[in-house]
Amino acid sequence: MAEQCPNPVLTSTCISRSGYESIRDAVRSQLRSISSRCSNKECPRADWAGCVLRMAGHDFMDFDPSTDPPSGGSDGCLDLTDQDNMGLAECLHHGEHGQALKSTYLKYCGHISLADFLVIAAEAVMYHSLSATQQAKQNVNFIKHFKWGRTTARECPGSADRLPHGTDGCGAVKNVFIDSMGLSKSEATALMGVHTLGRARTENSGHFGRWTTSAKNSRKFNNDYYKSLLKKGWRPMKKVCGRESTHQWVRQGPGPMPSGSNTEMMLDTDLCLAYNIPKGASGEVCCAWQDQSLGNKWERWEHCGGKWQGARKGLAKIRGPAKRTKKGDCSRKGYAASHVKRFAKSESEWLKAFQRAWTKATSNGFSDLKPLRVSCSVEATAAEGEPREDGEAAADEEEGKAASKEEEAEEEEGEAAEEEGYEAEAGVDEAAAEEAKEEAGEAAAKEKEAKEEKGEAAEEAGEAAAEEAQEEAGEASLQEEEAEIEKGEAAEEAEEEEGEAAAKEEAAEEKGEVAAKEEGEAATKEEAEEGANAGEEEAEEVVLMQKKPQPVNESCSWEP
Repeated sequence: MAEQCPNPVLTSTCISRSGYESIRDAVRSQLRSISSRCSNKECPRADWAGCVLRMAGHDFMDFDPSTDPPSGGSDGCLDLTDQDNMGLAECLHHGEHGQALKSTYLKYCGHISLADFLVIAAEAVMYHSLSATQQAKQNVNFIKHFKWGRTTARECPGSADRLPHGTDGCGAVKNVFIDSMGLSKSEATALMGVHTLGRARTENSGHFGRWTTSAKNSRKFNNDYYKSLLKKGWRPMKKVCGRESTHQWVRQGPGPMPSGSNTEMMLDTDLCLAYNIPKGASGEVCCAWQDQSLGNKWERWEHCGGKWQGARKGLAKIRGPAKRTKKGDCSRKGYAASHVKRFAKSESEWLKAFQRAWTKATSNGFSDLKPLRVSCSVEATAAEGEPREDGEAAADEEEGKAASKEEEAEEEEGEAAEEEGYEAEAGVDEAAAEEAKEEAGEAAAKEKEAKEEKGEAAEEAGEAAAEEAQEEAGEASLQEEEAEIEKGEAAEEAEEEEGEAAAKEEAAEEKGEVAAKEEGEAATKEEAEEGANAGEEEAEEVVLMQKKPQPVNESCSWEP
């Protein structure tokens, strides 16, 4: 995209607060210009925002600290022909829903690098998609934490090979986000929340569906992603749209299983945060669901596809399992389960952790980033920065250089005259005293700067220590909770066994009593018919529980 700019810079020359706001508002204006219609079949703003955010994410996820110097990170370089980056060219320069980031970038490319621009663009769509309440709370404050100075890479061979794959589970989360990018487990989990915007499409990633409850939710930057992980039942869907190596998880309950354009999905890299699924969707056969929240005994059936009918629902001890069971349930001991629960409970907690993660992720590989300036001597606005012909740009540049030299000469001449007059009036000794005063002031300024840097370092160390302590406390709490869960499961199993034994004893007594009576033959026949009907109902419910989603056509619209 930089090759279409008359005089692109690889490293930004200067970005002020007003310059950041100008880019942010221009990208937001592009987003607002897209149709606001939103249904399960089509939600253009969510698609465009998700594409812009995915662009920035795929840019920084290729960071490689093992090279000298480290390579990748937010360097504005992606291989758009690679399978993992399919669909990104649409919002970047082809024009998705009539809008391409290129049209805004070309207005700033003379002094802002593509690398810095893509980070600001992603922050723009996230900020735009926040609720008014969260914008006011400022739990994320992108403009406050943004620093500029990223250099755009001219080429990045093999960068896509370092991206995590959705079917690699939490091994990929650890390798990419923690080991390579240097995030904590809490920060890695928070960064995964970007999936709340947009959806997966088969023509891009091979996967299909949304990570959130509804299409309208997929255009909001909120914590619905974490709530969905915990409050719904998830079943593996193998070979999505007939692709041998593409597998995902789909919502199975509570309520009817969504299908077609209503599909709700999770990748292995999502679900592994809350559940232990070592085989992934390709090998697991379990149903992933969390704590009871609906207030009744039939939640396992409602989360995992079961269906009770009529009065038979009341026979809990005979016709279980009604609550959680070990058989058929995915383990809840996920890689970052305590953090998923924390972020599902508090959107503010998630956004605070997200801000830390985002700042680290977009800064990797750049040690000399600078905070936004108060102002810049040369900084185009969205209206002023239209691309010009090469001859015009060169002439302007030469004219600017000549003017600068003339100004410098005038300044030097004025300073010399001022210095001569001052010395004649006050003497050389007074000038020397002034010089000593200036040196003392510079020394004091340096000392103040050193103290500020020391304070910032101490603050960062304190935040890191506090976060580590919080993580340890969270893990301890999770272990305690898991122990209580296992204890409860054991009690439930004992209760079920006791119920089965009592049922068998009751059946034996009933059989003896019936055999002792003359009219027992008719009663036994009637009871046998009822038992057969009950068996059919049980079989029907087991089939409902075990149903797995299967693709039915090339458009990847499927039914359970």
